[in-house]
Amino acid sequence: MIIDKLKYLNSLRIILASGSPRRKALLTQINMKFEVIPSTFPEDLDKSKYTPSQYVEENAKQKALQVFESECKENESNKPDLVIGSDTVVVFNDKILEKPKDVNNAKEMLTSLSNATHTVVSGVALINKNKDIHKFVQTTKVKFGKITPQMIDSYIDTKEPMDKAGGYGMQAIAGQFIIGIEGCYFNVVGFPLQLFCNELRTFLKLDDVKSAAKETKTDENENKKPEDDEMYNGKKIGEEPPAKKQRTNE
Repeated sequence: MIIDKLKYLNSLRIILASGSPRRKALLTQINMKFEVIPSTFPEDLDKSKYTPSQYVEENAKQKALQVFESECKENESNKPDLVIGSDTVVVFNDKILEKPKDVNNAKEMLTSLSNATHTVVSGVALINKNKDIHKFVQTTKVKFGKITPQMIDSYIDTKEPMDKAGGYGMQAIAGQFIIGIEGCYFNVVGFPLQLFCNELRTFLKLDDVKSAAKETKTDENENKKPEDDEMYNGKKIGEEPPAKKQRTNE
C-alpha cells in the first residue's frame, strides 16, 4: 500500500507509458499524480518464444524502456523518477488473446470464452531514475456464462470489444457475461492495482523515506534551543516581565 507515501510520490516525476484510459483511471483513483506518455513500442514479440507471463512482462518492460529512454534524451534536465509500463492479455487453452484485429476475430474470441473459464494475465514493469527495472505479473481466473451468437453480435455492435484484450470489458457492458472471478478484479480491468502498490513500495524503498523524514525531525528537535521558541516560560522572547502590582490599603 502507498496511501501514507502519496505526498512523497507526488513530488516525483512519474510517467504512465500507456494510453489506456482504464490504467489512467485506476492510478487516478488512488490519488497518484502522473503524466501519460503512450509508448510507441510496436508490441510485435513472437508469442511462440514466451510463456504468457513472460510475454506480458517483456511487453511491459519494452513499453516502459521506450518512454524512459525517449524522455531522458529529450528532457535531460527533467528525467523521470519512475516510468510504469503494463500489458494485459487473456489466455484460453494456452493461447494468448490480445485486442481483436477485426469483427470476425472478436466473434471468435467471445465464442471461445462462452461458458468457460479463462485467465487474465497482466505484466507490469517499473523503471527508476537509475534505470533499474522491476517486473511482476498477476493472474486472475474469469468464468463466463453461456453467451449466444445473437448476444455476441449485439455486444460487438457496441464497439466495446475492439480495444480490449480478449474482446471484452468486465467493468462495462460485458460484466453481464461473467459468473465470477478468482483473484484481483482490477487485474481484469487492465492493471493489478493492489500488487502494484506493494511492489512499488518495495522497489522505491518507501519505508526508508519515512525513516529518513522521522530522523530529520528528531534531530531538529534535539538541536532546538529554548530561545528558538516564540514563547518561553510563558512570555515572548525579549519581552519584559509584567510589573508586580503593589498592594494598597484603599
